[in-house]
Amino acid sequence: MPHAYFYQLRIFLYRIAILLLWFQATRLIFFILNLSRFDELSTLSILWTFVVGIRFDLAVIAIFNSLFILLSIIPWKMIQQKWYQVALKSLFLFANLPLLLVNLADSVYFKYTQRRSTYDIIDSVMADDFRSMLGAYLRDYWYIDIAVLGLFLLVWKFYPRIEIKTWSTPKITTIGIQWLSVLFIIALTAGIIRGLDHRPIAITSASKYVHPQAVSLALNTPFTIIKTINKEGLALLQYYKEDEITKYFSPIKQYQSKPFNRLNVVVIILESFGKEYSHLHNPQSPGYTPFLDSLSQKGLYFRYSFANGKRSMEALPSIFNSSPSLNERPYITSQYSQNKTEGLAGILRQNGYYTAFMHGGANGTMDFDKFCFMSGFDDYFGRDQYPKDKDYDGHWGIFDEPYLNYCVQTINQFKQPFLTGIFTLSSHHPYNVPLKYKNKFPKGTLEIHESIGYTDYALRQFFLLAQKESWYNNTLFVITADHTSISETFYYQREFGAYAVPIIFYHPSHPNIAQHDTISLTQQIDIMPSVLHYLGYSKPFYAIGQSVFDSTRVPFVINFSNQNYWLSQGEYSCSFSGESLNSIYKFRSDSTLKKDLHLNPEAIKIWNKELFPHLKAVIQTYNNDIIHNRTFVKPTD
Repeated sequence: MPHAYFYQLRIFLYRIAILLLWFQATRLIFFILNLSRFDELSTLSILWTFVVGIRFDLAVIAIFNSLFILLSIIPWKMIQQKWYQVALKSLFLFANLPLLLVNLADSVYFKYTQRRSTYDIIDSVMADDFRSMLGAYLRDYWYIDIAVLGLFLLVWKFYPRIEIKTWSTPKITTIGIQWLSVLFIIALTAGIIRGLDHRPIAITSASKYVHPQAVSLALNTPFTIIKTINKEGLALLQYYKEDEITKYFSPIKQYQSKPFNRLNVVVIILESFGKEYSHLHNPQSPGYTPFLDSLSQKGLYFRYSFANGKRSMEALPSIFNSSPSLNERPYITSQYSQNKTEGLAGILRQNGYYTAFMHGGANGTMDFDKFCFMSGFDDYFGRDQYPKDKDYDGHWGIFDEPYLNYCVQTINQFKQPFLTGIFTLSSHHPYNVPLKYKNKFPKGTLEIHESIGYTDYALRQFFLLAQKESWYNNTLFVITADHTSISETFYYQREFGAYAVPIIFYHPSHPNIAQHDTISLTQQIDIMPSVLHYLGYSKPFYAIGQSVFDSTRVPFVINFSNQNYWLSQGEYSCSFSGESLNSIYKFRSDSTLKKDLHLNPEAIKIWNKELFPHLKAVIQTYNNDIIHNRTFVKPTD
């Protein structure tokens, strides 16, 4: 009869197998809840992705179960004791239940971000907003609660138990084999954690083995969180020497088209207003934004306009500082948040503008107030400054209609010229609308649709009030969204369409601005330079984006997802890992990015000659300038 120790090793392997099944079950739930994201993948490709996922699951299992593994393989007699096995089972459940919770929770959150969560999610979980919303999340996503309980009970029931074996005194050779087994398992565990390549296993490793659309499915959320714990800092890059990089890209912008016109500027950021909800931008939809659609046709708006991130915290630096989110951790909460900046608010403030930011959420929400003060806003108006608590929605802050009315009343007191940023919130989960408006707006087919209709109505009321004021006709309005949200349309679930938000420039006394640009690519980081150009600001300033009013610009859009860079420029949209090209598509004719052209000679030629040099220059400029705190124009320049 085999020695009891080797029987125990067999039971140990069964327990690890149970863990792998546990992870695969959460991956299956993730897949089912986000099925439309992966429906272009073949059955074989999906099965292969599940196989590849085992590699990332093993890495997490090895990290979180190191103590369990060690205590399971040490060849000592007490391993057979009942109390010891109870302790092992408790350790097993304690170490792995949080992994189950994180994976299943991200199955829902993925609908909003289109990527696995990273370490910065810890900041959100610790925030007061999250704690106040926890009850709503547990209620609305009750099926996740059931899944957690069900999987836990299954693991509890089927956790392999041992039968007590006689632990005879082993021979010297048996002892040697036992300890060799221990050393082998320890070495194997270390190898699984690190990986066998010359570089440790990373988030980008998944892109080597699976289709770009399947990367998130292959990964698991504990893995992406672990791999970004120490990734807050950017890496210094040297694709080009400092004296040659400007041949490919320069962040210093200067426009000298006309005298400086001190127009007021109002930038309105609509929570979660993806283009999908607009009939104008998405003819497949019945449309939930009739007022925004009508306003679009009175101003300059774009067929190809995009956010530079998937989270609200990423929107403000993009919109006001022309700084995209090219790092897993949002700039607002990163180690660089104290850097000197030269954003739109700071520049206009230096030129005699009064600057204010308004958001109906609690002061301190997502560190908006800190960012605003650091980037040059004179004042921040949050829920604390709002006089009527009866308009509180019970979760996030003040309902949009009363708050936007309050914005008009408050702006009336501002000294002109002014820059005002306004951020709405009612179209955020749990998508509450005031009781008096229940059933007034179309319910639609997604839970967000009714609240989108309500915020669109609130926006209409804002403009109806504002147009009666003396400052209205002397104001440039910029309307955009912070990011997209839940989706049901194929195009808006892909890497390209998943960032599609409206960007509109509207000047009531300048009807000639009205234009539908069906060709140019535009992004949030273009807003700051566009506003300065439109006002006639003639001094040099720092911006990663470009003015949409500059006829000489080469339009592009850049994003960062799952530690891969996405660049869209000209006819192409491509994914770059930081080391190599992952995929390349012709987005104008292949908007859902189905046909990868990475083996097409013509596409590769364009990549090498135009796209790659530009992308490297942008990334290097972004990283190195933030690291060296030089995202501004020095007075001597």
